[in-house]
Amino acid sequence: MYAYKKSGKKVYKSKKPSNTVAVRTKMSVPGAIKNFRFVCSGNKSVFLAWNAAKNADKYILYKYDPTSKTYEKFATTNETSYQAKKLTVGEKYYFKVQAYHAVQGKEAYGKISDKVSATAKEINVSAVHGRYLNAQLKKKVTVTVKSTGQKKTLKKGTSVIATKKGSGTITALLKDGTKVSVKGSALSYGNLNISSKKYSKEQKEAFVNGRGYTSKTDYLIWVSQYTAEANVFKGSKGAWKLVRTMKCVVGKDCNTPQGRFEILNRVGRLNGRPAYYFTWSKSVNGGNAFHCRINGKVSGAFSGGCVRLGNSDLNYVGKYCKPGTRVVSY
Repeated sequence: MYAYKKSGKKVYKSKKPSNTVAVRTKMSVPGAIKNFRFVCSGNKSVFLAWNAAKNADKYILYKYDPTSKTYEKFATTNETSYQAKKLTVGEKYYFKVQAYHAVQGKEAYGKISDKVSATAKEINVSAVHGRYLNAQLKKKVTVTVKSTGQKKTLKKGTSVIATKKGSGTITALLKDGTKVSVKGSALSYGNLNISSKKYSKEQKEAFVNGRGYTSKTDYLIWVSQYTAEANVFKGSKGAWKLVRTMKCVVGKDCNTPQGRFEILNRVGRLNGRPAYYFTWSKSVNGGNAFHCRINGKVSGAFSGGCVRLGNSDLNYVGKYCKPGTRVVSY
């Protein structure tokens, strides 16, 4: 190090530098893993989660190998959750996780966590889907059975369930559940098809965790337009747990939008009760909202686009689901 002095436009430097001082930086060691846990099952998979460790860049996951009787590394992730896939149904697995940190080629590892056990299950997550519509054939048409490629002629007025609304080729379900390909232009679309058969708790948790949904709060709401239910989850990405299922009324004729939204504000009122808007604008009380039931309708597709809830459910949303809460409409 040299000393400098400036006088006018001239700069004077000391003739000799200071003594050399050696400094060795200390490598930050990642903290211990806390709250390593099994979240829920997926289809032949399990979801694992843990709290973020101090100084961690990545996390290394280990799975017990009964043959070698050791825990072997099988995955790394930047997240604080992980879905272990391609597991054998009915088999019990044991997992551990470790925090990792690297700087300029040097590596440091935190303490390996305690083990967590989980049993793989067969859960039909693919059965979870978006809204379907009731429809009728406007004329006699020939359709193709998707599973076999066989042609089938259907008469005018035949009722089907359309998986989406459009003029191009779509998939429709016949009365017996057979899936066929049909031109959407040949269909006369009606209201949403609301299923009386509901998804299980396991299907719901596997669906939202598998989709990787995030939220700015500890809560997430999934509005299932197919089952006319609003499902509330608590947790975080990859670690959502179902805490409440609410019957709801959704928009008729696809008026409730599909997509990812968030609760914007909680100051509006509709029909004498609070309204919690999740579309349009933070500064304007407008768009689609969670609000109270009207006209005696408890469940189904009857609204102009808003999601109607019972008073106790609406109070729950107002108490726990603050602005920023993710709303998934599907």
